Amino acid sequence: MAIDPSLAPKLPDPFDPLPVCPPGMLVGQDGLPAEPGGIVSEEWLRARPDANSLPPDGSVKNPTIPDSEYPLRISWEGVLVDDPGFNGDRPHRDDMVRRVREVFDLLWKDKSHEIEQEACDILGVSDLRDYFRKPAGFFQDHLKRYSKSRRKAPIYWPLSTASGSYTIWLYYHRLNDQTLYMVVNRYVEPKIAEVQKAVDSMRYAVEARERGITEKQPTAYSLLPTATLRKQWEEARAFLGELRDLREELLRIAALPYKPDLNDGVIINAAPLHRLFRLRSWAKDTEDCWKKLAKGDYDWAHLAYTIWPDRVREVCKRDRSIAVAHGLEDLCEVEAPESKKKGGRGRRKREAAR
Repeated sequence: MAIDPSLAPKLPDPFDPLPVCPPGMLVGQDGLPAEPGGIVSEEWLRARPDANSLPPDGSVKNPTIPDSEYPLRISWEGVLVDDPGFNGDRPHRDDMVRRVREVFDLLWKDKSHEIEQEACDILGVSDLRDYFRKPAGFFQDHLKRYSKSRRKAPIYWPLSTASGSYTIWLYYHRLNDQTLYMVVNRYVEPKIAEVQKAVDSMRYAVEARERGITEKQPTAYSLLPTATLRKQWEEARAFLGELRDLREELLRIAALPYKPDLNDGVIINAAPLHRLFRLRSWAKDTEDCWKKLAKGDYDWAHLAYTIWPDRVREVCKRDRSIAVAHGLEDLCEVEAPESKKKGGRGRRKREAAR
């Protein structure tokens, strides 16, 4: 719709119900958020009367398009990564900045760089990666936008290494019990292998110089001054250690087990991940929530039952509301309150008059 505004649906009348989805959101044939392989076609978009209505039955010959025909790649699993490549010149295909630039290129073509620079000037940053990487950048802005009163509910979560040199971004509404395992297998493990390879190459170059040996297969590191090479080697080893720590923490959380449930709310689902957030205020809020969750203050939450099933089942025996929340009324030893008789005061008057 940004390319062809004529595809935007007609807005409903002011007093009509709000649309189920924002007008510019990818939707399926049912008008709900699109799923893989189910993006509606341009024909479908033109056939719907307005943002609240579906096209008349039988009016659309080709209602959907293959994902490959959509002009931008879609991360259906809700994961992007801050990964410009080890040397900064080969960004991962799911790198966040790379994806933003793909949008800029599609919309503004030869003016995309100019538009990007203008955006950076407005944001007060040197480049887009700087904005996404700093805790006080994009995530802080996002957190403010998705907060009301004391309720904080960000839907994009940055899970970072200690230094912030590598970050996995998760989309809250796509979380499931396999997300963290998928992140480790698809993103973190390959990154560890990439950095390990670079560390090995640097070590070989350093040892060759110390022994006065000419390398049989010179690499880019062979041309660096010795002091620079040693510094980069130390930094790479530290980065490798951070990546391994990230992997271990993600696997530890996944094995709790971590089974997010959107009905629990954002902060409860984010609580087990508190060690991986770099924005201090959000890290503290999620850590405090985790402590309360572990203490038993939120035993009504599905996540609490997933992690501490025995404890929650014991609570269900004496607390009917929690038993109901988990569908475990059969465990509750507290009698259900008797329902009040219908009729109330008027009925009593009628009975007295008889």
